[in-house]
Amino acid sequence: MAFIRDIEKYRERTLARDLIIGLTVAVGFTVAVHIAVYYVYSTTSSERILTEKAESTVDELAEVMAISLWNLSRDVIVQISKAYLKSAYLEGIQIKDDLNQVMFEAYPENTDGLIKETKEIEWQGNMVGTLTLWITGKDTTRIQRAMIRNMILIALSVIIIIIGVIHFIMRYLLNKPMDHLIQGMRTIAGGDYQSPMPPVPQVDINAIIKEANLMASQIALRNEQLEKENIERSKAQDELKHVNVDLEMRIGQLIEAEKALAESEKKYRGIFENALEGIFQTTPDGRFIDANPSMAQILGYDSPEDLINSVTNIEKQHYVDPHQREEYLRLLGENDLISHYECQFYKKDGTKIWGVTQVRGFRDDQGKLTRLEGILQDISERKQAEIELRESEEKYRQLYEGSRDGYVMTDTLDNFIECNSSFCEMLGYTLEELRQMTYPQITPEKYHDWETQLLQKETLERGYTDVYEKDYIRKDGTVFPVEMRAYLMRPQKDKATGFWAFVRDITERKKLQAEAMRNAQLASLGEMAAGVAHEINNPINGIINYAQILINRSKKTGDTNDIPPRIIQEGIRIERIVRALLSFSRESREKKFAVQIKHVLTESLDLTQSMLAKDKINISVNLPGDLPEINANAQQIQQVFLNMISNARYALNQKAATSSIEKRLVIDGEIIENNGRRDIRISVYDNGTGIAKKDLARVCDPFFSTKPTDQGTGLGLSISHGIVKNHDGKLWMESVEGDYTKAIIELPI
Repeated sequence: MAFIRDIEKYRERTLARDLIIGLTVAVGFTVAVHIAVYYVYSTTSSERILTEKAESTVDELAEVMAISLWNLSRDVIVQISKAYLKSAYLEGIQIKDDLNQVMFEAYPENTDGLIKETKEIEWQGNMVGTLTLWITGKDTTRIQRAMIRNMILIALSVIIIIIGVIHFIMRYLLNKPMDHLIQGMRTIAGGDYQSPMPPVPQVDINAIIKEANLMASQIALRNEQLEKENIERSKAQDELKHVNVDLEMRIGQLIEAEKALAESEKKYRGIFENALEGIFQTTPDGRFIDANPSMAQILGYDSPEDLINSVTNIEKQHYVDPHQREEYLRLLGENDLISHYECQFYKKDGTKIWGVTQVRGFRDDQGKLTRLEGILQDISERKQAEIELRESEEKYRQLYEGSRDGYVMTDTLDNFIECNSSFCEMLGYTLEELRQMTYPQITPEKYHDWETQLLQKETLERGYTDVYEKDYIRKDGTVFPVEMRAYLMRPQKDKATGFWAFVRDITERKKLQAEAMRNAQLASLGEMAAGVAHEINNPINGIINYAQILINRSKKTGDTNDIPPRIIQEGIRIERIVRALLSFSRESREKKFAVQIKHVLTESLDLTQSMLAKDKINISVNLPGDLPEINANAQQIQQVFLNMISNARYALNQKAATSSIEKRLVIDGEIIENNGRRDIRISVYDNGTGIAKKDLARVCDPFFSTKPTDQGTGLGLSISHGIVKNHDGKLWMESVEGDYTKAIIELPI
């Protein structure tokens, strides 16, 4: 019923009613604004979070997919994509390679409301494909709507509670001021004029209180005038007492301050005179005001007085670089304190020293710099040590980085710690890449146990190993030989922390050793071939002549016998072998002339054109038009080309006999730089049977042939190799069995 009565009372406009309505409207409006702002913010935040999630997901998946797309590993790509599709926010994935072929595709059923993100995938600087993702924000939207709904319910509850609390509070805010007014009026009526009623927040009630207080003050004014003289007299006496006490206190403080100042000056003077660092005061224009003995000693003067009287311009007399003084003053203009400022000074006798200063500037009331105070420390010995250390480090760094041998350091777990640039170039890795690897990753597996046992046996006994040889694996997968010696690292006594080693690439040495061995074999075989050729040549001529006599007799008698012609044919074949042996055995003494290699190759192709056309072999010749002349024996170089073309023709026919292929013979030419020398490189490529890996190193050996006995002597490539070598060139073969063979000839210009 009381609540109903309050409602009836609030129908009339009063301060309480207006305050309740205003507060209710303000609270409701504030809550509505907060809900609207929260809705906008949560919507924008959800979209931003969803977009960031899409971008991070596509970046992460692109990085995961890069190597798989590079290797075209479709199974791996499918497995990874299916794993990511299990995510609650991922609705679809499409992955294409660099040829825009789909490697994996899972389209969402409906793309409305989905965020689509597409990114190119790169691996080692190459674009290997594209990735497209469709990401849903269903969970985010649902959570956002639930939070907004809850917030509205909470806001409505808060508004209801606030209205009730305001009603409850206003009920007492009105009653209390009225009671306060009544009580004050009773106090005035009782004769108490010195206790004015305090104001209240309500303006209408406060107006009544103000008039009542004015009435009370007028009544009490006469009494106050009567008591004023006594109050002023008492106040003057109190002030006099306070002045006496304050005066006594100030006199005591002055006495204590004088004692402290004297003590402080005594301490400062002791520090000033005995400090090891130079302490100074100077004017901005470069004159000393004061200095301690250490300052005078550092600059080579007999006493502080000698320093002060002798120096009239610090910048000119003591700065090795006067611009440093200017910079010094400029910095003080920006900041009144300079810490750790290093520069060079002249001493009195002209010698140079290094010093470090710390200076503070002092200014007058107009902000003008009036004096500088600071400390100077002589750091010449430290500077000299730093210079020597840098020079030493630079010298050893140059030796370290400039060495053609590799230097490598690993810990006891085979992790790479450090290596020089030669070691990195040797393997094709960067230092950062090696630090992500372990030592066994660059070593063929066959060396793992052997090298571990070697290091444990030799380094633990004496701290290092003998020089030993092994193989390394480059970044591109090629294997090459190295020679190395390893040392044990023991920075702490009796505790090994790792190994370091010097490593040398001995690929060229191995090639030279193999070349020398083959040259020795060729020399021995040449001597033997010469003897065999001379021994065989005469009997063969006799056999051919006797067979011809038999043929002549058969013609006279009319007999038909095919044996003598066969004898002559085989004899001629043996004679060709003998001539080849003689050519192989004797050093060529034919003169060399300037020849155009393009003409020599053209003549060789003219000789073989009919056979190549008969065998339906497609020929492609790619030679630059500006190939220079070389110094060579044209007939011998033509013999080499004919041998290369013949071998290619044989390989193509052999492969065509078992499979249907397009026979291709490609001859390319170019000019190259080879260890500072310009060479012409001719390559003869065919897509024939190829050469087995086990035979590739032997194809230039004398009498080695992959052809049947009646079709090859095993001397063609050996003779060609000798001819090219006699021209100071190189001949080698590259081949993959069943795929191709490429003969490469390099001749100096």
